[in-house]
Amino acid sequence: MLVGSESDVNVGEDQVRERADGARVSGAHAHGSGAVTAWLQRLGLAVAASVLALALGEAMVRLLAGPPPMVHIETRAEPDRFDHSELKLERVPDAGGLYMTSRYGLRLRPNTHAVLNHERLSGRTIDIRTNSLGYRGPGVSSRPGTRILFLGDSITFANDLAEEETFVHLVGELGAEMGRSWNTINTGIGTIGLANELAILKETGLSVHPDVVVLDFYLNDFQESPGVFMLMPPPQLAWSSAARWAALLLGRWEHRQEQDAAFDAIIERQLAMRLERGPGDWRESERAFSQIVFDWRGDWGGAWSDHVWELMQPLLVELKRLSDVHRFTLVFVALPVSYQVEARFVDDRPQRRLVQIGRELGVPVLDLLPPLRAATSQGTLFYDQCHHTVLGSRVVARAVADFLGATVPDC
Repeated sequence: MLVGSESDVNVGEDQVRERADGARVSGAHAHGSGAVTAWLQRLGLAVAASVLALALGEAMVRLLAGPPPMVHIETRAEPDRFDHSELKLERVPDAGGLYMTSRYGLRLRPNTHAVLNHERLSGRTIDIRTNSLGYRGPGVSSRPGTRILFLGDSITFANDLAEEETFVHLVGELGAEMGRSWNTINTGIGTIGLANELAILKETGLSVHPDVVVLDFYLNDFQESPGVFMLMPPPQLAWSSAARWAALLLGRWEHRQEQDAAFDAIIERQLAMRLERGPGDWRESERAFSQIVFDWRGDWGGAWSDHVWELMQPLLVELKRLSDVHRFTLVFVALPVSYQVEARFVDDRPQRRLVQIGRELGVPVLDLLPPLRAATSQGTLFYDQCHHTVLGSRVVARAVADFLGATVPDC
């Protein structure tokens, strides 16, 4: 038997200790790795369970509640902000006046007769009569035919014109000449915007069961309407009905004040960068025309800004949603400003934007700029920058009637 030296024995003992220490370290590493793996597995299961729960919740919300509206109408008490200075009410049997402020904004008082003396614009005296729904004109006809409801502002309301001269009334007459039975309904009100027009449709318009709804869109329709708010969920969650309902119930609204300085600043900055402005005759010079657009940026000129279209698009989407739910045909009509009609060149950027949105939504769009430009040689079409004379109203009515007859099935 061979016996090693003492140093050999010590080396052997050291190796044994090293192996033991290594085994303990390896075991510790194995234990730690196993713990991390187990923790990751638990985390994965928790995430999977959360995703599954959210998916089930989303599915249940869509099944039971469906997608929420992108527009919320809220009771909001505000004073009447309508400027009556241009109208002299010579006789108003209803002591409350022609206009009133409803829960959602400005309205015409139902069953009211007023005589308006237009000294500033037309110089005419006009009778205005409203029906039981607060719409201009007679009550909604019960006779068979296609009910065509027009949404709009003062251009549609046309308080410079007699009832039989308004383009809404004339469209019905032209329909009869074409062998169509059209019952036209005028819901227009002065000084309101797109959001308020949508509120009128929800408030009373749907009750008449329209077959066709015509949105008479004017370039300043982005202006705020009291009591109507757009739902703006976080962009990352815009696809989720559950998230949008949660935002609705929590009351998270992005609400633009008409005189909000930040809003005005955004439009001013966008137009300053986009428009090449200069002096001259706006009829002849595109740069001078752009200067007019910039000067009117708080009104119709704002339609040259991307920001106002970001505000209006959800309202147009909501109109389309209502047309699908209530089974009426939706039509957009783009009303130009007189500057566009009378210029020697064409600047139709707002109209092209509406046409693009209409194409995306599957909604036919009539641009009234071409027919009005073609009719300038016939005489004066506008009392001011937007309100039509009798001739202008006839031109609009003919274009709308022809468009409806050619575009809307069974109209």
